[in-house]
Amino acid sequence: KHFYDEFFKDIVGVSHMKDTEVQYIMVRAHTLYIYKLTETKPIHGSQQIVTPFGEHEDGTYGDFSLQVKVNNEFIGRILQMGAGLEIISPDNVRQMFKERVAELAKLYTK
Repeated sequence: KHFYDEFFKDIVGVSHMKDTEVQYIMVRAHTLYIYKLTETKPIHGSQQIVTPFGEHEDGTYGDFSLQVKVNNEFIGRILQMGAGLEIISPDNVRQMFKERVAELAKLYTK
């Protein structure tokens, strides 16, 4: 039992990627629906609300944080929400999503 608690502690799903470290990731929900969905069905147990959903000086959103190793399941869960979720930081994770979405968009320009 303790093996599995430790094995799954820092990941979403079951995939362990080589040479990955736990990262503090800030995620922004751009709609109340997506915000509530991720609140009632968290992406990971480490998920914490940072900024409650509402009107802010720079827009309408809510932010939450996660402390996970980036793996395929994490990427899939974020992309599953489409434009409803945005990676705010760290920059390396944000850039990875930017590149993935750009490659995906190329498929639909044909």
